[in-house]
Amino acid sequence: MQALERWTGVRLVERSAGSGGKLTEQGRRYHERVTHALSQVAVATIDLMSDPNEHRLRLWCAPGLASEWLSGRIAAFASQDPGLDFELQPVEDAPDFDTREADAHLHYVINGAVPAENPALRSVEVARPQIFAVASPDYAARTMTIRQPSDLLNSQLLHEASTDQWRRWFAEHGFLTDATLIGPKFHQGHLTLAAARRGQGVALANALLVADDLARGSLVKLGPWAPVYLGGYVLTARRDNWQSRTMTRFRRWLAQSVAVA
Repeated sequence: MQALERWTGVRLVERSAGSGGKLTEQGRRYHERVTHALSQVAVATIDLMSDPNEHRLRLWCAPGLASEWLSGRIAAFASQDPGLDFELQPVEDAPDFDTREADAHLHYVINGAVPAENPALRSVEVARPQIFAVASPDYAARTMTIRQPSDLLNSQLLHEASTDQWRRWFAEHGFLTDATLIGPKFHQGHLTLAAARRGQGVALANALLVADDLARGSLVKLGPWAPVYLGGYVLTARRDNWQSRTMTRFRRWLAQSVAVA
């Protein structure tokens, strides 16, 4: 900083006693103008140092999808490229694509939620799975006869973080309620499924997450009601990496796998 001051002949930092090294007014204006440029230099340097690896895929994924569906199927994709360096990170947050924290992000977007637009990224919806109520066979057998969605209010409802998902699901079936929805809350959807498997109540799940459970019989679908869709899974990646060999193969494999789920 002192070298910059000597070169420009302008005092940028207050050095008087008690100033705490604060920027002068000229220093503050200069900082505001160069911060974005310096950030761009940092990103460009990271890009330069991060040589794209055609045999690497670092995927951040919604935890429920990662644990209940993707982790049991990704070997089929990896087997197509024995040299692939694959990394799966189950996480709710979006990665920082500017610093190449991840190569792709597979996340759930609720109906009506509009992600912030970023021209450097590209996204595509890969699945819009049906949402329905599930329970263990034992719990379903112990539960009173369920003829319509509102009858589930007499069951122990298992909530994902809040009661919002159940309220949206009831509303899609034409049932609006001001009643307090009781039942335990779990931070993530796959935790509600774990509780449901142990007979602790009724959970909402999508067709991808419970495909294996329904096939094994560890969970059963409740009610023959009209399909409900509350959102979809979206794949996001850097636009400059969208057509890379590995990303193209992964997008195609994902689309085919979801189609047969």
